[in-house]
Amino acid sequence: MAESPPSETQLDIELYYTRANDFFREFSKDGSRNTLESAIENADIVVCHAPKGSTKYLKMAWMLAHLVSQRGDVQDGVPVDLERSVCLFNTWLEEAPDSHFERPFVCCLLAGVLKDRFGYSKNREDLEEALRLAYKAVERSDLDPTYHLMYLRTVQEQLESIYKSFDELEVLDRLILARRHVLEESTKRDDPERWRDMDDLERGLYQRFEKTGNIADLQEALPLAKAVLLDEAIEAYRTALASTYLSNDDRAMISSNLAIALQARYETSGAAEDIEEAVSKARDSVSWTAAQSNQRAVRLNGLGTSLSCLYNRFERLENLNEAIDCAREAVKCASRGSDHGMYLSNLSTKLSRRYNSTHSDEDRSESVMLARKAVEVTPKSEWMRYATYTHNLATRIYEEYLSTVELEPNVGKLEEAISWSRIAFDCTPKTHTDWSDYAYWLGWRQMALATCATDVEKGWALFDEGIETLKEASMPESASPMQRLRAARAAALMLMCRERWAEANELSTKTVALLSHVSPRSMMRQDMQFRLSGLSNLSTFAAVASLNSGSGPEEALALLEMGRGLIFGFLIGNRADVSDLGSINPDISSQYDEIREQLTQISISSSIRGDVVHHRQELTKRLTTLEDQIRELPGLSRFQLPASGDELKELASEGPLVSFNVTKFRSDAFIVTSKSIIVLPLPALHEVDLQTNVRKIIGKSRLTKCTLVQRNTSNKHLAKILIWLWEVAVKPVMNYLGLTGATSSTASDLPRLWWVTSGLMGLMPLHAAGSGWDESLENTASRCVSSYVHTMKALAHSRSRAKQPNRTVPDRVLAVHTPQMNEEGWADLNTAPEMAAITTAASRAGLPCAVLESPTVSSVIDEMRRSPIVHFACHGDPSFDDPSQTSLVLRADTTTPDGHMTVDQLFDETHQHAQLAYLSACCTAQQYDEGLIDEGIHLGSVFQLMGFPAVVATLWEADDGAATEVAGAFYRRLLGRSGGRLGEMEDGRVARCLHDAMAELRGKRLGRRKRKAEDVLAWAPFVHVGI
Repeated sequence: MAESPPSETQLDIELYYTRANDFFREFSKDGSRNTLESAIENADIVVCHAPKGSTKYLKMAWMLAHLVSQRGDVQDGVPVDLERSVCLFNTWLEEAPDSHFERPFVCCLLAGVLKDRFGYSKNREDLEEALRLAYKAVERSDLDPTYHLMYLRTVQEQLESIYKSFDELEVLDRLILARRHVLEESTKRDDPERWRDMDDLERGLYQRFEKTGNIADLQEALPLAKAVLLDEAIEAYRTALASTYLSNDDRAMISSNLAIALQARYETSGAAEDIEEAVSKARDSVSWTAAQSNQRAVRLNGLGTSLSCLYNRFERLENLNEAIDCAREAVKCASRGSDHGMYLSNLSTKLSRRYNSTHSDEDRSESVMLARKAVEVTPKSEWMRYATYTHNLATRIYEEYLSTVELEPNVGKLEEAISWSRIAFDCTPKTHTDWSDYAYWLGWRQMALATCATDVEKGWALFDEGIETLKEASMPESASPMQRLRAARAAALMLMCRERWAEANELSTKTVALLSHVSPRSMMRQDMQFRLSGLSNLSTFAAVASLNSGSGPEEALALLEMGRGLIFGFLIGNRADVSDLGSINPDISSQYDEIREQLTQISISSSIRGDVVHHRQELTKRLTTLEDQIRELPGLSRFQLPASGDELKELASEGPLVSFNVTKFRSDAFIVTSKSIIVLPLPALHEVDLQTNVRKIIGKSRLTKCTLVQRNTSNKHLAKILIWLWEVAVKPVMNYLGLTGATSSTASDLPRLWWVTSGLMGLMPLHAAGSGWDESLENTASRCVSSYVHTMKALAHSRSRAKQPNRTVPDRVLAVHTPQMNEEGWADLNTAPEMAAITTAASRAGLPCAVLESPTVSSVIDEMRRSPIVHFACHGDPSFDDPSQTSLVLRADTTTPDGHMTVDQLFDETHQHAQLAYLSACCTAQQYDEGLIDEGIHLGSVFQLMGFPAVVATLWEADDGAATEVAGAFYRRLLGRSGGRLGEMEDGRVARCLHDAMAELRGKRLGRRKRKAEDVLAWAPFVHVGI
């Protein structure tokens, strides 16, 4: 028989009350389950037997409610302890006097329990009631002002829960206001937790920027308007970390949030230093987080995300492997809870990325399995997460489909991928930042399904459905410019396939305009290059859509120019001559020059500390505002704007400008003369033929890079390409222009012509097209003197530089050569004859010539600044992956360990008295990265940007003997005619001297039977760039 409970008179209430308090304090320290049970047992006895309303009863009643909620037992999926805790708290609120000093405290405790119950019930009323209780606690904090700050923080916590669960902007606004109140109070009290409050506020500000900020405006100037929220957050995090009063938990939390903010800014600014710092801070966050902390999974996930982003930028597999390790550990740390699906999905994504790199079937299979599991464990009511995970699953299944395409396409996989993609699309509001991504991939997969349709009519219907989805994806202003551009580009291309030209034109025009937002000039140059990689054919297709929709050639050419040479265009704008402005308004001119100089110095100097990205963006905004003011001044309405049609025609006053545009839809030559702008259709120029021949000219397997034994065969192949090039492209242009030419004519007898070399045609030797050089008229050289320029803006820049007043008359030639190579893989060069030819020509002209043999990079750059004419005879090292790393090979030193003078180093150099740069090295006018083909990043173009109005460069490997003969013949003509004074560059003397020097080489004999004209590999690489 069970023992009867003690009577009230037998019960020592004081003893159980003391025990309950002691166990409560002990549990607060050790968190032991046994201690918790003992505390509950003793508190329960007091609540059952103490007089209702007594001090001991009221104290034990809320303590029991709190302890039971901490135990959190669940039976059959029902949180029985949370339910009992809510009842106990409500009983306390009913029985305690309204003026009881602990009433606001109990309201806060009950609010916390209701928030926990929401995790099971998903009933919003739980959270709303919790918020009402928190507000009530703040209202009644006069009963116990000591805890006023804690009550404010409780309001903040409840609003956080509602916002996290329902993603409503109105709730976020209230949350930010609550966080401001918390920070004001904690600052007033000099509370040691104020840094946490600052962190909370800045995180909320960042979230609101992400949700409502105009991202296109953000990319123009982060510090202004709503974008200031993100920069404020970053600065606040940095300030917080500098505090010496932080606990390990606080330091970990702030480091984590700083990493998140830096990564977010990287996604809009493209600044590599942001993502590198993000990884560093995420590492710090993990190192400060205890192994048993419930935040460890969050911090590991953050580090994994930053590492993945770093891998996307630099493609270092070790970054991705580490990211996967972090994601695996995060999954283990969070095997239960509402975030489990997120960690599963993130690990799935990272494994998929590694599969794309290593093609491991094991990674692909595991990735799909994890993606399915993430969807399974996520309730549909949590629509944001559910959409993310279904989108991820759709992508993983689509990858499975792609793996079957080469053998036998598994259409069932594709249909399943579309089904999941549609779910993500349908359950996400258009205002959400991810909606555009979901729409883009749904549209793309619909296109893929259309190609699998056996019924033609059904296939075109699916195709058109995909177009509409892609068009929708390009519209939301909530999407980033890159998201919108990607979708608009795909939609426009598909519209062209359907010959819906008017729609394609409208969309393409908007797409080209977005390019400047994707790569704003406030970006660091390398970051801009990364952003533009792969976008090089946008303006090519835009020009086609423009023409086919009925627009005129001037409008189509403007689109073509808008999307080409963006990096050089921004730099040219920062260096352009603004003397006209100085004569009209000296004060504004001075401000303008000062800002441009600061922008340049940020690029050059690594000693400038602080937030470089922030500073660049602020300066760029000021520069843009100032340019708008300048355009209001008389005569400057087109200040720093793209050239108008009349300005382009003026640019062609010294000879026609020809720009090719080749696509699968049509091929044309845009021809600008002093009187007109026309488009010349080229029906025989097919994109597939051009692509085939380009592969033979550039790349690691180019035919120009051949052995002596292979040379004769390579020459024959190249000769065939040049005949094809003449027939399909160059000859029709010559005939239209009426350039009939004359055999055995010198350059002085021929007109000049500029090839504007963007796109694939820019990789071809247009100056050498045809055959029968110097014997017939079926070649370029017999019809005109050729010059190359990447964009029309670059030509205008060179003209402007050459015409600047007070230019120093050249009195010095700098000749640089590197005959002996100590670096492995580089052969020695016989540069002595070339140096002798240059020094002899300079001596005869009365010009001093400084010769540097195997100099260092720093010494050459220093000497160049004092030398209007510079000549390089050395190895050129083309970069196939990054054109900005193409270089001239000099001598290594501690400053430049590899001895390479790269395009990237020269970007920031300027030469106030430059006249001529002669680059007698391999591949100095060639670019190999087709993803940046419209940017024209090579050594020849960067010397032009530096200020050299005339550059001699090479399209492929320069033969030692030919280099010597061409250089000697060139300098004899150039310096012999100058009488020791090179004079102005705009008379075209450099181009004509090079033209005649190559003719002289072609006229020489190769033994008894052959002329050097047949050795195209020897004479054809030399080209003139500029004026």
